[in-house]
Amino acid sequence: EKSGHASVPRSYPKNLSLGKWVSRQRVMYKQLQKDDLSSNMIENHIENLNKLGFEWDFHQNQWNKRYKELVTYVEKCGHT
Repeated sequence: EKSGHASVPRSYPKNLSLGKWVSRQRVMYKQLQKDDLSSNMIENHIENLNKLGFEWDFHQNQWNKRYKELVTYVEKCGHT
C-alpha cells in the first residue's frame, strides 16, 4: 500500500514473510507455465495478482528498468 507497486523482492527486509510469499507465487507461476502439475497456482490467483501489476519475473523487470536508464543516459550524454 505504501510503495504503490507490486515489485517485492524475495528478501524484503520490512516484511520477510511477504517476500517469501511473493517469491513462492513466482515459482508456482513458472511451474504452471511449464505444465508442472506440482504448481498450486490457479487462474483466479493469476488474475488477482495481475490486477495489482504483479511482477512475475522480478529479475527481468529489474534488468529492463536499468537498461532503460542506460538508454536515457546515452541519449542525454552521448556515451556510456
